[in-house]
Amino acid sequence: MKIRMIGPLPPPYGGATVYFQMLQEEIGKASGVELEVIDTTTVSSARGAKKLLALLAVLRAAWSGTHRPDIISVHMSIGALSLFAPYFGIVGKLTSTPVIIHRFGGNLIHQQRFPRALALKIAYRVCGAALIETKAQLAEVKALKTPTIWFPNIRKTPDSAPPCKTQCRKFLYLSQVFPEKGIPELLDAFSSLNKKHPDTRLDIYGQILRNSYQVADFNHPGVAYQGVVKPDNVYATIARYDALVLPTYYKGEGYPGIIIEAFHLGLPVITTRWQSVPDIVNDNCGILIPPKDSTALENAMETLYADDTGYQHLAAGALAQAKDFSADQAVAKYLELCRSLT
Repeated sequence: MKIRMIGPLPPPYGGATVYFQMLQEEIGKASGVELEVIDTTTVSSARGAKKLLALLAVLRAAWSGTHRPDIISVHMSIGALSLFAPYFGIVGKLTSTPVIIHRFGGNLIHQQRFPRALALKIAYRVCGAALIETKAQLAEVKALKTPTIWFPNIRKTPDSAPPCKTQCRKFLYLSQVFPEKGIPELLDAFSSLNKKHPDTRLDIYGQILRNSYQVADFNHPGVAYQGVVKPDNVYATIARYDALVLPTYYKGEGYPGIIIEAFHLGLPVITTRWQSVPDIVNDNCGILIPPKDSTALENAMETLYADDTGYQHLAAGALAQAKDFSADQAVAKYLELCRSLT
């Protein structure tokens, strides 16, 4: 079976690029699969006429070659998908080539402005099938009569068992760095926590976007900005910490990959009741707080610090939760869908 996957590869290193890289690597290992990958990163990074040329180059490459693929598989965030997907879906219909659409992030169609919403509805109505990340998206796309499967964010299982931890002192933030990810609240909450418990530490990793921060902005007691982590070093980095903190209120948030990676290493997660995040974090594996609430965030970190038994219970729950988001399970589901379409 020949599959042509179209999506963004790193750099830059972000949730969508890391996810797509991992997914295409795992699918490429499957027996009987001939995989070709078209990288769309140049489209998102280009501007003006260069962006149009890059867009046309990707569209041309999708249907080039002497051997037509059995499946075209399009993996993109909502903005790129609204540009590409209608074309792929319509050409797929005309050439009898099944097209699978996979949207990154938690955005909903009804939240978009009319032209983008219309393009997305057209794309879903003409595609062969859709991979849907969140349960809210699943309900929305099913209403368009599109064949769908729930395909949440996934990560590979670590090669080695996570270290056994008994108490929480070292907190980790690992995601893109900009205000809507909850950085102001995180710095404020941790500052209060560290004044009471000087043995606590907060390390922040991730690409700083929109020139929103300088490294000097993280010069607080117990806090350090540690730069960008490459995908092959993510698990080794997470394993050095006791809990993940992600107080996001970013409007594009779906199922954050870093939460799933933290689960695989047995780290409890402190995050927000925001959009679809509560679909994957519950009282057995983490603590949910209201968005933009520094006091609630500090209290959650205090809870993990002070209650060793409760912390250990959440760590065990995090490992159990990880089983629902394994790469092996997702790849098997994806290939079963591809076979059903050919």
